[in-house]
Amino acid sequence: MPLSNRNQPYIWVTWLTKLLTGADSCEWATWFKSHFTFEQESTGFDIEGWERLHTEYMQITQEEIYNTYGPEPVVTVEGENSFKVEGKSGIIIAGKPDIILRHQSENSVYDVKTGNPQPFHKTQLLIYMWALPQLPEFKGVTFDGVLAYKDHMVHIPASDLTGQFIGQLIGLIKRVGSAQEALKVSSSFECGNCKITINDCPEKKTSEMMKAMSGDF
Repeated sequence: MPLSNRNQPYIWVTWLTKLLTGADSCEWATWFKSHFTFEQESTGFDIEGWERLHTEYMQITQEEIYNTYGPEPVVTVEGENSFKVEGKSGIIIAGKPDIILRHQSENSVYDVKTGNPQPFHKTQLLIYMWALPQLPEFKGVTFDGVLAYKDHMVHIPASDLTGQFIGQLIGLIKRVGSAQEALKVSSSFECGNCKITINDCPEKKTSEMMKAMSGDF
């Protein structure tokens, strides 16, 4: 796929989560992905294995929801929950929450995780909790969040979506959605997990971290 400009900046929620928690530092990678479509490099990630495991965990989570609430709640999953929020600047934020539950006065968005708990998992849910009420379908609705792991769930109250978090989120969206290139940080770990090729990012590190031998210890 040749490099081509997007019509307007388009940012997936999952591109923001690690930047907000400090797990990643290279804002340029998200800036690039939001402004261009491009040939992607394989990172060796087993997408088929992940999809099978995620499907299994989704089924487990849905069964637990119906065991808890019975057949009454309105439950929508994955593709049914796809959304786009467009700002006045033209920047689009897009996402696809795994499960949305609406039951009487309770409204929750679930994200089903296949790995071990990570700080950026909560961040992803908080972004969903911020974005969903901006859609006409959920205007005026306040969401709680639930992180669903195979053997436990972590509940995130709506009160965790603070003004400070929203300010940090909006600031990041503006930086990676801007016409001006965002900060580029090259590291062996981030570059090794990045799908942008060295043709589009000549500074991409393809070797291991810097090493040295010392005689001082």
